[in-house]
Amino acid sequence: MSDTDTKIAAVLISAVASLIVALVSFFTTRSNQRDVEQLKSELEERRDERDARRDYEYEARKRLYHQCGPLIFQLLEQAEGVLNRIGNLARAASRGDLDPSRTWLSRDYYRLSTLHRFLAPIATLKEIQRRLTLVDLSLDPHVYLQYSVARQLYYSFADDFDLANLSDPPLRYDPHALTAEADRRACPDVYWQQGIPIGILDNAVDSLIVRQPEGARRIMTFAEFEAIASATCLTSSIHGSGQCFGECSSLRRTCTAHC
Repeated sequence: MSDTDTKIAAVLISAVASLIVALVSFFTTRSNQRDVEQLKSELEERRDERDARRDYEYEARKRLYHQCGPLIFQLLEQAEGVLNRIGNLARAASRGDLDPSRTWLSRDYYRLSTLHRFLAPIATLKEIQRRLTLVDLSLDPHVYLQYSVARQLYYSFADDFDLANLSDPPLRYDPHALTAEADRRACPDVYWQQGIPIGILDNAVDSLIVRQPEGARRIMTFAEFEAIASATCLTSSIHGSGQCFGECSSLRRTCTAHC
């Protein structure tokens, strides 16, 4: 092979190699560009989702605190009042001041204030529940925990049989026995009902909710409650729950159970 042929062959080989390198580089670049574009698209999608989630949580938190914040604060204040009254009842019971012969519950103020203190937090809980379709409690674990505890305490008023069975051995408790009415004076801890059915409790709680113009609602103050306590509408509503509080021995047992 002549020198000329050798040079031509070298040039051709170099050209082919360059072409191959160019083709490989071209397809590699295109693949890399596609990967980069796909990555950019995924990052933008994630960013949009994150921004949307952040905007949702911001607006939802504002709505949560606006709708439920004042009610949660009110609930905490009312819960403290209930706790103080339970302690007061326990001390009164230990001194015999809830015995039938000299019960404090024969005094209108003490009986009505006890009813109001126990029912008002439940009324506030019901107002929070009315707004659950507008708010997302899961956004604030602290608020959700407070709501959950309040809801559980609400149901505990009807858990008299469960509370009796928690003891080891279970306590004798049969308020619906055929002889209960005749035997409850002699053995009130067994035959006197110590819980309040949820339906009766809800009716009593509803009596504490004041409907205002333009759909606004609030919880009745004790002054308002006391002023209309003798009215037929309120008396009939709270009669079912009041029977569990009105009898001094029953109230003593009920409050002891909720301690």
